[in-house]
Amino acid sequence: QQYPDSKRTQQLIKHAAELAFKTGKYKNTIELADIKFANKSLLSDIYLANLKSESYFNLNDFVEAESLYSQLLKSTLLSARQKTSFADKLALSIYKQAEHAKQNKRTSQAINHYSRISKLIPSSTIAPTGLYDAIALNIQHKQWNSAIADIKRFQQLYPQHKLQTDVSKKLSVAYLSSNQGIKAAREFEKISSMSNDVSVKSAALWQAAELYEEKNKLKEAIRSYTEFVRLYNKPYSQYIEALNKLSDLAQKTGSKLKSNNWHKKIVKADKNALNNMKTERTKYIVSLAYLNLARSERGSFDSLRLTLPLKKSLKKKKSAMQSAVKLYGLASLYKDYDATTEATFSIATIYKDFSKALLDSDRPTGLNSEELDQYEILLEDRAFPFEDKSIEFFEINLARIQQGNFNDWIEKSQLKLIELFPVRYNRKPKQDEYISEYQ
Repeated sequence: QQYPDSKRTQQLIKHAAELAFKTGKYKNTIELADIKFANKSLLSDIYLANLKSESYFNLNDFVEAESLYSQLLKSTLLSARQKTSFADKLALSIYKQAEHAKQNKRTSQAINHYSRISKLIPSSTIAPTGLYDAIALNIQHKQWNSAIADIKRFQQLYPQHKLQTDVSKKLSVAYLSSNQGIKAAREFEKISSMSNDVSVKSAALWQAAELYEEKNKLKEAIRSYTEFVRLYNKPYSQYIEALNKLSDLAQKTGSKLKSNNWHKKIVKADKNALNNMKTERTKYIVSLAYLNLARSERGSFDSLRLTLPLKKSLKKKKSAMQSAVKLYGLASLYKDYDATTEATFSIATIYKDFSKALLDSDRPTGLNSEELDQYEILLEDRAFPFEDKSIEFFEINLARIQQGNFNDWIEKSQLKLIELFPVRYNRKPKQDEYISEYQ
């Protein structure tokens, strides 16, 4: 102060400021620097300006530190290393302001500070962390639109960052919470392709498939479930559930053939699975798969007529009957009550229909009256045993009433028995005449 024009004065100021900084006397450092910069630009001495900036930072005056580092970065004389260093210090000054605002529950201010680091100095080392913290605060306070905007910026600026997968999860949450299910599903698909964690990948793909299904995007749901069964056959229960979803979706899109193919995969998977992996739910799904395959085979059976030459058409009809009966029998093995009663009823009707088909079959040409009568007798001999079998299976269903069970399939079985065996099943209950002892 005594000798402002001396050549040594500027050197002494810098030296004294450096000593003050090293001994933690940051206010003295600032005072000495201010003497230097009284009538000069901050950029006239980058070293001293940096000491002043760091002193403000160490005194927790992060607003002033930010201002000074912003000015320093305007210098055209900085080396690449200096630019990186000052950019990181500027970013950290802003980050500290965000932390301070967060601690004092000034949420909007904190989010703004965290977020603006990536706008001002996106290349700084702390910028991704700041933006991630902004995202987390937005989600915590249910500010979904702001969260989505920040997440998209994160994805654009830092595509290779280690937090990218977690950020995508957060975007899915934000989309779901703001009722944007389709966009959420797409994010879950991205997560599935990005993550190295198998459990995360499979869970994300499953979530995507469910969301597409929920939003009636059947094509996308089929794609996701198909990818799931291709990649993950464990756990068994979820694998079977995915196959079941695919069979249902194929049915909804009008592809009966594809639906049947998925049903075949279900029963194949069940055959290869250990018993301790199976649950009541998987058993139900397998039972349903067998039922659907049986229904399909039943359709083939129904479509076949017994035409001349009878031997040839009879062989096809009988083969379809046996195949359908076998599948219905397999469906009933899983002890699901509705499936079992439907299977029993269906087997009974197949036998009944086969008996009727024999009786209604085309008659050979060229037979005289006597020969035709003999042929009719032979047909009846072949047909009636199947009707007897039909009655037997209807009776099996009806007997389940004794166990306290009753449903539509049992009721239908009872009606069929009345039709086929009225002598036994269409009798009127006897009503004894009531005679009063006081008459």
